[in-house]
Amino acid sequence: MIHCAFHIHRKTMPWQRFLLLLWMTIFLGAYAEDDQDCVQDSPLCENIPASNVTCTLEGGRLLNESVHGCALGETQAAHCEVTDDDVCCRGPQSFSVFMKCLYCYQLPDSMIICGNSTDCDAYEKDSKYETLCTAKDSIHCLGNRQFRKRIKCNWTSGKRWSVAFILSLVLGGFGADRFYLGQPGFAILKLITFGGLGIWTIVDCVLCAVGFLRPGDGSLLIDT
Repeated sequence: MIHCAFHIHRKTMPWQRFLLLLWMTIFLGAYAEDDQDCVQDSPLCENIPASNVTCTLEGGRLLNESVHGCALGETQAAHCEVTDDDVCCRGPQSFSVFMKCLYCYQLPDSMIICGNSTDCDAYEKDSKYETLCTAKDSIHCLGNRQFRKRIKCNWTSGKRWSVAFILSLVLGGFGADRFYLGQPGFAILKLITFGGLGIWTIVDCVLCAVGFLRPGDGSLLIDT
């Protein structure tokens, strides 16, 4: 709530007083409207992102502390409070949530968001890369919400198996399939040899059909 106090000097001209009062009316009206919109459109406090609240476990230990008082894997009640003054929410700003007692880095992949990498070969066995991951906003967990993790390489450049197979079947003799898969060297060689006199074209059709013909950048083909 804003409390405003203005002293209008007696010598102020009437038109000046009118402008001042008009400005005060507009300002206070806009503030009240913004505050009302915040209350009406805002989510319940218990549903705002976990990063905007401070939660403690039994014994008063914060979730982001390295030492905790719960058994890993068990469901635990935590008491949370909205601590960010810029967050607008409805309902009580103190509430309880039930969470699994797990460190953020122990969360399953479905509960975290990780950065993608294109510097790995998705077809290489056990290929992984290290990236920065963050627990999803709706998830409460122990320790730091951001952490580094090695995850499986499974990126795609958007190339589709169906397109590669059709190109190999129809225009394979001109190296169109190899051009599409980002293999210009093989594509040019295939083009000037007329698909290896047809033999290379047939071989590539078979390789593409069984999924052995892959993008040259190491990305996965989309299976449609």
